[in-house]
Amino acid sequence: MAYVLEIKHQLSPATPKTYEDFVLRYGELVIPLMEKCGWDVLGGWMWATGTLFSDFVLVQFDSLTDYAEAWERLESQAQGTGLSLLDDLGLSVRQDVSLSKMTPFSPPARIQAGLDRSAERAAANMPHRTFTYARLTTSLEHLKRVEELIELTAGGVPPTTQLIASYNSVTGRQAEMVDLWARDEGVPNFGFITGRQEDDPYEELYRLVETETVNYLNPLPYSRLR
Repeated sequence: MAYVLEIKHQLSPATPKTYEDFVLRYGELVIPLMEKCGWDVLGGWMWATGTLFSDFVLVQFDSLTDYAEAWERLESQAQGTGLSLLDDLGLSVRQDVSLSKMTPFSPPARIQAGLDRSAERAAANMPHRTFTYARLTTSLEHLKRVEELIELTAGGVPPTTQLIASYNSVTGRQAEMVDLWARDEGVPNFGFITGRQEDDPYEELYRLVETETVNYLNPLPYSRLR
């Protein structure tokens, strides 16, 4: 089973200039070192909503063994997570990490499809896509059914929308999931819609979901998913 690691950074002082300096240097120094040490870095994004001047990096591992070995290699090379390479920027950087496992309905082929479309759009000089980060909570007894319903609803979205990954927490709160979507046409319209039917899969999904928080992301220059 594949695992993903979320890495989030918050800077102080956080200004447009310090954020630009951090992102460029992180992409030049830290990302290549992570990849050299066996970290499969899928992407890095800037939050378009939520905390200003913060980022989100997503890394994939094939197993917990690969995860542990990659950490050991990085720590031996960079005395921790690689942030020491950026000490000369004079910033205080808070780094939060969270480990999750892919749901059974999020196979490696799904992420690869996202990477393939990103590469195709980049080769054609098309603009980057907008990414939606949806974090939802449910109960442990309903978690499997929620995973199934996410997969069902993903099959009914337009071809310009792509479910990149769906994963649930290993560390932190139980029965918490993240769905990462990419959209060719930008931020979706969440306007009020009438005429919903009781057998709509969204009806069952949101009867089982306790909370959902949605934010939007724009890819950073070094991001493979874009």
